Amino acid sequence: MDKKNQVKVDRDFEDIVEPYLDHIRNDILLMRDYLNDADFQNIQLITHQIKGSGGRFGFGFITECGEFLEHAANVKDRDKINRGLEDLAEYLGKVEILFVSEDEL
Repeated sequence: MDKKNQVKVDRDFEDIVEPYLDHIRNDILLMRDYLNDADFQNIQLITHQIKGSGGRFGFGFITECGEFLEHAANVKDRDKINRGLEDLAEYLGKVEILFVSEDEL
């Protein structure tokens, strides 16, 4: 069985976390399309947003991936972008959210 990535998230965010993660999943698809078109500018814009949003909910890995992908887009490194998108998609496929009270974070 694959190991899950458990992330503790404030219970107050319960209604918005899954839509947020779905949005990131859609961003991955969009960035793959942009990569096929060599549209590094739009990849950079999306990854900048991802970099800034992950930490708000406790998803440090999403922030790290966003930073990695943003840098790769800046230098137009297709291989790194592909690797970053794969890592992010794999993480999202294994993430397990544990909703807890604020004092349990």
